[in-house]
Amino acid sequence: MTVTTQWRRYRDTVTVTTRIRKSDGLSTASTTKQSAGSVSATFTETKIGSSNPFYRSQIRNHEDATTTFVADRKVIRVGGGSWNSQTVVDDGSFLVITKNEGRGTLPFSTDIPDVVPAALNKATDRAHSKMLSKVLETQRGFQGGAFLGEIRETLHMIRHPAESLQHFLLDQQWSKYRNTLKKARKIRGRPLHGVNKERNVLNVASDLWLETRFGVLPLVSDTIAAAETLASLNNDPNYIPLSVSATEKTNGSVVKEGDWSIEGFVQYTTYRQLSSIATVRIYGEVRNDVSTVPHRFGLDPIRDFIPTVWELLPYSFLVDYFVNVGEILDACTIDFGALRRMSISRSNKTTLKTTFGDFKFVGSPPNATAGGSHSPATAESREASRLTPYPLQVPRLQFRLPTSGIRLTNIGALIGGRYRGLSSSVMRT
Repeated sequence: MTVTTQWRRYRDTVTVTTRIRKSDGLSTASTTKQSAGSVSATFTETKIGSSNPFYRSQIRNHEDATTTFVADRKVIRVGGGSWNSQTVVDDGSFLVITKNEGRGTLPFSTDIPDVVPAALNKATDRAHSKMLSKVLETQRGFQGGAFLGEIRETLHMIRHPAESLQHFLLDQQWSKYRNTLKKARKIRGRPLHGVNKERNVLNVASDLWLETRFGVLPLVSDTIAAAETLASLNNDPNYIPLSVSATEKTNGSVVKEGDWSIEGFVQYTTYRQLSSIATVRIYGEVRNDVSTVPHRFGLDPIRDFIPTVWELLPYSFLVDYFVNVGEILDACTIDFGALRRMSISRSNKTTLKTTFGDFKFVGSPPNATAGGSHSPATAESREASRLTPYPLQVPRLQFRLPTSGIRLTNIGALIGGRYRGLSSSVMRT
């Protein structure tokens, strides 16, 4: 179905002219009110899709009840404003004061922008990754191989909690003894040898951060995951519903569009900014009775071997911060045949915002003033779609920069710290 929309807004002006005779101050006034013009646009909208009256029974039978849907919508929103001007002209015998007041919608560019795909592509990639993680979590609840590979570091952390802080405090005690020893040897004229340099406070803070976030917390999380995986062997339903969503926003810079004038007396400037917001939702269901017990615990010698080796490689998490190698390897262990009723919904809106400012009298002659205000105008294009079945699959190779605060803090702490219990797999947050 296609619908054509005609959009139009109007403005009007009131002109009051007052003539004051200079000889005796006698004044006369005349008022003129008129429609000054309009702003218009024409755009089309489409909607293609169908309803499914049997969706309830299909969902009960774990069948795909989603229908395909595509639509695009366009809209222009603007409030309005007011503007005014005044001129004073002395023609010898009279002072002529002309006041103009206008209300309504000022002219502006009514071009409706095309939908920008960049935000939608990023949101789709994020939602895809989230769904892969959820499916993997369902089929492999506990990463037993990585846990066993890191058991030495884990036991060291348990035996020596806050090791860097303990050494730092010992250094402080040694520093006091060293200063005393320095004074004694200086008096005897002997140099001081074999004194260790004190640990830097930054190193200690970095080590505590790394040990807490990537030692203590993962140990607690792994313990809970192992218990939940063990309990789920007999308690989980055969079909587990899954859903994820991701939103991405982009904002362009404000740029000057141009100068406008109306009725020959008020001039103003318009500024524009383009922004986009995209939301992606993926729905589906996974059969829970196809995953083997070794794979549920991350101990399958065939499916889990390569991802486990990658996680245990020193500093492989740094590679994953820039390239999604670990995500690809994990996705290769997923049983995609167990997925059912996979569908994706996308919504992408691009907005062009126009603001009005810099009101002044055209030409700025002497004894002339002008001013005004106007609410912003927005022109929006929105595309929405629903697709089924959605082909969830191994993601493509992606390059990215670690822009999140947590990842940048992790890298900074790694540079500034010396925590020996740091493992690779727990740094991928």
